[in-house]
Amino acid sequence: RSCTIKQRKRYYRNELIFKNIDHRFSIKQIKMILQQQQIPFYIVNTKTTTTNKRTLFVAIRNPESINIYEQQSRDLFTTTHYEKLKTNGQLPRANRRSNFHHQQSQSRSRHSYH
Repeated sequence: RSCTIKQRKRYYRNELIFKNIDHRFSIKQIKMILQQQQIPFYIVNTKTTTTNKRTLFVAIRNPESINIYEQQSRDLFTTTHYEKLKTNGQLPRANRRSNFHHQQSQSRSRHSYH
C-alpha cells in the first residue's frame, strides 16, 4: 500500500460512490475518464459483491466541490456510458503494453519466412 491508514481515512472522508458500474471499465480507464472530466481525486477503488455488482469509490480532493462532481458524474461508468464511448471510439485505451505486444506479434507473422 502506498499510504498509511490515517491517510486512507482522510482520503475517504469525501468520496463519490457509483453503484452498479459496468464491469468492462478498468481502473486505468476510470482514472482517465475522471481526469478528462476534471474531477480531482486521491484514490479510485472498486468492490464487487457476491452477486457480481460492482461499486466504485472515488476519494475526492476538493470536498467543497463534491456536489458539483456528483452532478457532473451522474451518468458515468454505466453500461450506456461504456457503449457510447465504444461506439464513438472514445474509450480510453487501458493497456497500451498489450496493444504493443499484439502489434509486434502481427509484424512478426507478416515477416516470417516459411
